[in-house]
Amino acid sequence: PGGYQIRLNNQSVLLAAPQMSSKVELKEKEISFESNGSSIKMSENIRLKADKAFMLIDKDVLQFGFGNNGIKIKDGEINIS
Repeated sequence: PGGYQIRLNNQSVLLAAPQMSSKVELKEKEISFESNGSSIKMSENIRLKADKAFMLIDKDVLQFGFGNNGIKIKDGEINIS
């Protein structure tokens, strides 16, 4: 109703606003949230994105940044760009 969507099938569950401007999708090994260009995706790692900012959390690396600046932590090393 009103352009909202609910989809259930063997692959995923989707809840979405009109024109998919915001949505939540649940899959067997992944959960994703998206709204107005920002997103969070969780599977074997976690990815966050909002405008120019981003973050990646993985078992081997932590990386985050804004625009062209960022920090990456991996194997005990910190790299700043």
